[in-house]
Amino acid sequence: MSLKIIPGHRHYPLLERWIAPLAKRLLPRRPVLWRFARKRVGWPARLRMVHLSDLHCAAWTTESFVCSVVERSLAERPDLILWTGDFFHSSLGEMRRIMPLFRELHQAVPTYGVLGNHDYDDDVDAIRAILEDCGIRLLCGEVVSLDIGGLRVRLGGIEDYYTMGRPVPAELFPREGCDFRILLSHQPSYVRQLPPNAVDLMLAGHLHGGQVRFPLVGPIYLPQMRGFEFLGKELCVVEGNPVHTSQGLGYTLLPLRFRCPPAISVIEIVPAAETVEAVRECAAEVV
Repeated sequence: MSLKIIPGHRHYPLLERWIAPLAKRLLPRRPVLWRFARKRVGWPARLRMVHLSDLHCAAWTTESFVCSVVERSLAERPDLILWTGDFFHSSLGEMRRIMPLFRELHQAVPTYGVLGNHDYDDDVDAIRAILEDCGIRLLCGEVVSLDIGGLRVRLGGIEDYYTMGRPVPAELFPREGCDFRILLSHQPSYVRQLPPNAVDLMLAGHLHGGQVRFPLVGPIYLPQMRGFEFLGKELCVVEGNPVHTSQGLGYTLLPLRFRCPPAISVIEIVPAAETVEAVRECAAEVV
């Protein structure tokens, strides 16, 4: 059965029509990289993930920016590409223009994702079809078992909790038969719905890092004005569940960021014996 939710952002196309020409000239040409690593005792090899989120395909999303995301992601030689939703912004046409540019990345690296709240603003079946056609395996209350270089990884994904309101599938969380459990969720606050110590890593987006951050004041915009505890951290641990929240690649409402550039997260799980250093590139070096 086709699920179609009435769009809640009819004003977006009008905004884009007026703003896009100027925004294309002023927006960052490429994203920053946010790298960090975590050690695990008894871990046999490195597991490297690229986490992407909140692209919000819009008239101001340029092909050159997307190509830089693909290039920088491939250069990291990841084992997995993981998306945490909000591909849609204002029209299916923009998604059909932008998302095929990711095929090179998705064909080179196993790619999984979930939908975000904005992805229900239009015909969600059409949105799923666009994403699957460009190589993203969507997980909607599902779990897959992966063998990555001998590592047994259980990867689960949930539909946007606050949009769909569906319960947590219990099968996402068993420890037996796997070395590492990953959960994809668009909204980081979903972690509060999980049992203690349910996952080894949860990846989320939605907050855009606050999008506009003023010194001393901090972020002045958050969806629903909650989630400050998830910002500016590699991980936020809630009852034993570590959450990494992406700064995102796109923009909501207006193409505006300040002290919060679009970002790719590169996450490594490494043997405890290795020496690792968390590195975050400065926006001035890469924009």
